[in-house]
Amino acid sequence: YEKICENIVKRPSIYQTKRRLTQIYSDIDDLQLKRRKADEHVDMRRKQFQALMQNIFDLKNSLEEDAARQDVQDKVNAANATIATDTNNDNDNDKSPKSKDDNDENVE
Repeated sequence: YEKICENIVKRPSIYQTKRRLTQIYSDIDDLQLKRRKADEHVDMRRKQFQALMQNIFDLKNSLEEDAARQDVQDKVNAANATIATDTNNDNDNDKSPKSKDDNDENVE
């Protein structure tokens, strides 16, 4: 009987136990609220990161398209310059005086 009494005395009162449980539940609720806020923050950052990565991908593709377009334009300009040079050379040849040999060839 004495041992049971010693055990009862060692234990905190019901009032202290209830107060402690109330504090623990309050702490749990606070931690859950903090976790929800942290999860929302992480989710927002994840979405921002995904948007950033999509923008980087789109920008990279745009730059590659611009580079390809510029390469094609450079090739077209070079081809046009070559055609213009060839045309000028042909015009210069037409303007040059014909030699007697050239005239003889046309007669035959």
